[in-house]
Amino acid sequence: MKQNAAKAFTLIELLIVVAIIAILAAIAVPNFLEAQTRAKGARAKNDLRNMATAMETYFVDNNRYTRDSDSDLDVLDGSGIAFNRRANGAFQLTTPIAYMSSLMSDPFAQGGSTSSSGGISIGYRIGSGSWSYDPAFVPTADTQNAQTVFALTGAVACWVSLSPGPDRVRVRHGYKTFPYRSTAAGETAAGIYIDYDPTNGTISGGDILRFGGSYLQGDWDRTVAGNGPKGPDVTP
Repeated sequence: MKQNAAKAFTLIELLIVVAIIAILAAIAVPNFLEAQTRAKGARAKNDLRNMATAMETYFVDNNRYTRDSDSDLDVLDGSGIAFNRRANGAFQLTTPIAYMSSLMSDPFAQGGSTSSSGGISIGYRIGSGSWSYDPAFVPTADTQNAQTVFALTGAVACWVSLSPGPDRVRVRHGYKTFPYRSTAAGETAAGIYIDYDPTNGTISGGDILRFGGSYLQGDWDRTVAGNGPKGPDVTP
């Protein structure tokens, strides 16, 4: 009795299938990554909105905003700097009173779930007009001359919180001197805060920003000694 021979794919048919799969992957993968970036952007904006509520509640209770949240001055121990002298403003929103239930991690941070580009800040960055480094405790770490600017301007009841955005690079003039421009070399030539705009490309420049308090009081476009126009070129 004659048996039917097993039918197999030809080499041409296999190559066509592989080519179709490759085309579909080339279409699907970028769309998946775009969707991930958009989701992270939405999460960052929502986190900053929640932080804004916590900051304003903190202000009601304390008549000032938190310290900055920045870089290696966030470290919990081993710095030789007292806890209440460190730039760890995000912690002030969680302890001893829980204005937020926990520290929020920035989805666009580098170096870890709670780290942001340029240092090891805990949670989202905060620039506070109510606080600056104490030179008696931080004599060399202030590269943006925040102490000098703060001495010239005094406290301002305002704040900015930010994520570096999808490109993971912060685009801002010295937020340690917020809402005034830094007097450090190179900082005064930098642009004002640049808002991330996904219409320029999902992964594009600019930071995801949130402002609060009397942030328009600052001298955004000139040095401290200047008289330039005030206010950021972003949507609060």
